[in-house]
Amino acid sequence: MLKQIIPLSLMLLPSVIWGQSTDLKIKKKYLGTYQGQMNAYYLTDGNTTFEVESTTCKVQLKSNGISLELDNIAKEGNYSVLFSTKEYTVLEANYDNTPMRDRFILPKKGKVLTREGLTPQPNVTLNKVKK
Repeated sequence: MLKQIIPLSLMLLPSVIWGQSTDLKIKKKYLGTYQGQMNAYYLTDGNTTFEVESTTCKVQLKSNGISLELDNIAKEGNYSVLFSTKEYTVLEANYDNTPMRDRFILPKKGKVLTREGLTPQPNVTLNKVKK
């Protein structure tokens, strides 16, 4: 019995190791600029509620990083692929000089990118901008 388990475990070990790889890349066709409109939302600070107006959101996916623009605020950073399925890829962006992280959903079909809003921000669907 032990003689059968050892070869089997040696055969499965590489697939387990390679299956955990975080060096996933997105295809070149998904790189580019995505733009959309983030809906207005409310922000509560103690007893006071503020309305944050609708804003333009622009994301540029590059092979070596990511940039995010929310009206007059611009952030640069890097992204990594968290996981990928047949239908979509999930990206996580880390921006320079800030602990802020964004999560993006990139469907394999269509030319859209969804930014998952940081609470209380709403999610925003961004359309790919033609060159």
